[in-house]
Amino acid sequence: MMINIALTFDDGPSVYTEKLIEELLERSIKNVTWFVSRKQVSKFNYVDKLKALQSLGGEIGIHEIHDSKDNMNWFPISSNSYKTVKSAVEDLKIFLSEMSAHNINLRFVRLPGGEYSEIISYLIAKGCPTHQAHFLTTSVIDGNPLPMEFSQVKNDYDYLISELNTLGLKIWSGAPRGFPLLGGGGFFYNSWQAECSGINIGRGADNLTLNQSTARKRAGVIEQNFGMFEQYLYSVKEFGCERSLIVLAHDTSLEDLVKIVSDIDRMQDQAGKNSVELNFLTISELFKKIRA
Repeated sequence: MMINIALTFDDGPSVYTEKLIEELLERSIKNVTWFVSRKQVSKFNYVDKLKALQSLGGEIGIHEIHDSKDNMNWFPISSNSYKTVKSAVEDLKIFLSEMSAHNINLRFVRLPGGEYSEIISYLIAKGCPTHQAHFLTTSVIDGNPLPMEFSQVKNDYDYLISELNTLGLKIWSGAPRGFPLLGGGGFFYNSWQAECSGINIGRGADNLTLNQSTARKRAGVIEQNFGMFEQYLYSVKEFGCERSLIVLAHDTSLEDLVKIVSDIDRMQDQAGKNSVELNFLTISELFKKIRA
């Protein structure tokens, strides 16, 4: 049995990134995706190191594009947002140019709040009731029309996607649950399933904690710390076929680093004892495998 694992790290680089890289390399894990912050790359003068990570087999993605502010939403949601999507795209192009000048190849973008969350927040900022915003967000992503009063949200989203396509970029949005791919032969794709911090760690539960814990409660199992290792174990025990686990993690705190390394060690130990092959992939490698 094989578990494909795409480790992804947001918000870096930070003072903890170098140590995390050391720990990963000690475990022969090179194919990792780093969704970086433009501000942090400049602060730590990290361009050459990103290029080195890419040469090792890693991948660099775009997460934050402002040169001096953190967690700037690309859609005009709040005071900590770009005033227009067009101005966000302009900063994106500048960052893309800065990275391309150093031969760093960029294929994926992960919005600071996540694609789904940013659209929901944008709709709510436009006066949409929260319960309706979830439904309409799906319509926006699927390309369906919206009520006239919220048409600006769809127009801005369509503009962003068009610009990303022109730049050769894709949004990595994540999904709230795994879904089978048609013709996948039992291959399942699960996105954003396990933010390495479990519910007892400061960053909070991963996106699927409630979804998966409901199923586990029916089986008489209550998991108090449903993080990366627990999601891996769930995939092995419940499905028994080739699956993919995309891990949304951060390289910005000591607790993240400790939890990540601990979960990887537990996974590798369990896999070795139970004939499970762990296949670490970048987002692009997994994307190609899924779409093959």
